[in-house]
Amino acid sequence: MLCLSITYKMTPVEIRQKFAFSKEEILDYISEINMPTVIVSTCNRVEIYVSGDMANLNKVQDLWCKHKNIDKELLLKHVNVFVGNGAIKHLYNVACGMESMILGEDEILGQVKDGYYLSHNNFELDYELNHIFLGAITCAKKIKTDTLISKTAVSVGTLVANMVFDFNAENVLIMGATGVIGNIVLKNISANENINIYGTRRVHNALTNSNNDRVKWVDFNNRYDYINMADVVISATASPHYTVTKGQLKNLSNKERLFIDLAVPFDIDKGIGEIENTKVFDIDYFEEAAKENNTIKLREADRAKVIIEHMVDDTKKNLFFHSIMGKMDSLKENCEKHSFEQLFYNLRDGLNTEEFTKVVKIMENMGCN
Repeated sequence: MLCLSITYKMTPVEIRQKFAFSKEEILDYISEINMPTVIVSTCNRVEIYVSGDMANLNKVQDLWCKHKNIDKELLLKHVNVFVGNGAIKHLYNVACGMESMILGEDEILGQVKDGYYLSHNNFELDYELNHIFLGAITCAKKIKTDTLISKTAVSVGTLVANMVFDFNAENVLIMGATGVIGNIVLKNISANENINIYGTRRVHNALTNSNNDRVKWVDFNNRYDYINMADVVISATASPHYTVTKGQLKNLSNKERLFIDLAVPFDIDKGIGEIENTKVFDIDYFEEAAKENNTIKLREADRAKVIIEHMVDDTKKNLFFHSIMGKMDSLKENCEKHSFEQLFYNLRDGLNTEEFTKVVKIMENMGCN
């Protein structure tokens, strides 16, 4: 298998988008190239996988440039080429999220599957591409099941959103939602359509983020009215003073409530944590959790690498076995021309100690001794 790859690691987005394919463009490209091909095109990578070896390289490159109307020099400047076993391992790493911006993320598996099934359902793929892609998809599922790499959040925004989701919050108030951290948290929480999100803004910034239909924007001066209604209150402003103080919450309802302070200096009065059924978490809590989770993710990545190594080796072995299936009769005939002793000594001379030991054990288990 041959793989041509352009990714975020070496190529900026303004260049990557020149090489990206739409679904229709993928179908047109594969129709014209007339060889087993799978294309994975995402915002972070564009990769073409074809059955065969380096003999097909120029044809794949030239057609890519033709379809995208791009000078070949630009392609050669940014493309990475993987061939044979290197291409197999690369695909496995991609499908398992090991090459992603966020280590171990799940989204890429769906994108690899989409690319594979688009080709599988519209064109004839050979045994090599079918076996390799199905193996990579199976490997990614195993890693997702057997390790914590895709379940371990390492960003503050994701950790905050997970806390909100786990709390089963219905109403969330975000102060500072237009800032960098606040906006990240807002985007993560917006993924849950069952949560009502309220964001504060100053009157003089009335147009800020007004196009975000997931948020009901309210006047910052009326924040305490919405705090009483909210299940979770998040503050991530650049204010030099508290945005919420304990003294202003004397009439707060008695329901369970979270206050999340992502500001430096603090936005939320620590004394609020003394109110019954109320908990306060600050930025240090989430940064420490992110640090611990990063350690876990790196450990799980090592486990994932071991799984990938084993499953890549199985794939390579199966491909080799499939390639010699048609030679079984001639191999058997060659073996019958020579004595078992001669074959045994040839194996001894041609294999290392570990390999030769395994062959002998297999023979013993078959009753060949």
